[in-house]
Amino acid sequence: MLRCRINFFCQPEAPLEHYRFAMRIDRRKRPFHQVLRETAEWYEALPEFRPPLTPETAWEPVFSSWYAYQQNICDHELEAECVPAHAAGMTTLIVDDGWQTEEGNGGYAYCGDWKPAKRRFPEMRRHVERVHALGMRYLLWYSVPFIGIKSGNFERFQGKFLYCREDLGAWVLDPRFPEVRAFLVTTYERALCDWKLDGFKLDFIDCFSLGSEDPAVAENYVGRDFRTVPEAVERLLSEIIEKLHRIRPDVLLEFRQPYFGPAMRRCGNLFRAGDCPNDLISNRLRTVDMRLCCGSAPVHSDMVCWSPEETPEEAAAQLLNVLFSVPQISVRMGQLPETHRRMLTFWLKFWRKNHHTLMRGEFQPELPQWNYPLVSAENSQSRITVLYSPGLTVPVALHSGQAFRLVNASGSSRVTVEWCGTPRQARCFNTLGDPVGCIRLEPGIQVIDIPISGLLQA
Repeated sequence: MLRCRINFFCQPEAPLEHYRFAMRIDRRKRPFHQVLRETAEWYEALPEFRPPLTPETAWEPVFSSWYAYQQNICDHELEAECVPAHAAGMTTLIVDDGWQTEEGNGGYAYCGDWKPAKRRFPEMRRHVERVHALGMRYLLWYSVPFIGIKSGNFERFQGKFLYCREDLGAWVLDPRFPEVRAFLVTTYERALCDWKLDGFKLDFIDCFSLGSEDPAVAENYVGRDFRTVPEAVERLLSEIIEKLHRIRPDVLLEFRQPYFGPAMRRCGNLFRAGDCPNDLISNRLRTVDMRLCCGSAPVHSDMVCWSPEETPEEAAAQLLNVLFSVPQISVRMGQLPETHRRMLTFWLKFWRKNHHTLMRGEFQPELPQWNYPLVSAENSQSRITVLYSPGLTVPVALHSGQAFRLVNASGSSRVTVEWCGTPRQARCFNTLGDPVGCIRLEPGIQVIDIPISGLLQA
């Protein structure tokens, strides 16, 4: 049994005389993934939720600094990492938290001035140019709502905060003040123009909310041009998008899963799964869930990471669990063993070659109650299936002329296949991309050997 509840007016809203909503109830006997896909298409057809055009660059694999470096980043290290990252198949760099502070102890006490730390990034414009010369696009992280208690702007915005995040050493701005919105919009506009960025990772949008009470009530909303925070956040995002698109129509904007939904689709063109470092099952669940309801938006994985001490098969499992999303990678490329580099290059090449099937084909995850142990995508040319759990039978019924790829991410080399069709020869590859033999697929159920974290290609 699923017990569902819809809550209205959970936060203070502006006075209303009327309120209308539409509820879509689908009673057809259709696969759940088809119902959800059509629901997303229904949303996207509504004028108020119509998404922007997505640049092709939003579908490119990403190298992220976050899990690999945390806040301890600098320009020359990132430039050095871009060389092997690009060689492996990544074409976008996201520089995360740390570029704006000399500290590296966590927290957000120094957020809010948004000036490059001189020791880490002494010449930001030239640094971005060097990254571009290496074949990589450049996105820069901002924690949108936070003004740190040690920032130069902390005193400037006194009386214009919603609440304090003592655990982070920062306060949350109140976007109902027009000067707050103007400050944020101008910050991103200048960065885009001055440093020639390709986009932004705009983080913590979900922290624009009220604490235990609304400070505006006691002040009778003085200085604010909106009564409610959600309305002001919507205006803020609209102002950011309008300004940045005017400068660069193909600007890339990443938003994160906790604040992903139909309304956010109007603003962003790159949506990432919520943080789950080194947790391959959570990464699979989150990317599949987002794919089911994202419509035409590019869904990115949370940053994939692993230890250099793991086997190539164990490391590959992190990547294979997010194969149906745009992979973001966050490992220190310069410290990877050669076998890990070969593995990463092989699978990113596989992803790039087949991304039209993986990302834009008909998406068919199975058995959500078991964490989607079998996921497929297909178009008229190809069908790709990934097996995530041992003990399941993989049914294969192809259309005429379709190629078939079976990725074994189950952790076992024994795979049961029910082949529906004429006999066909298939080749097997290990996780490094080395051919390891051929298999003849016969009609009916048969048990075959596919290397762990390997590939069957028919």
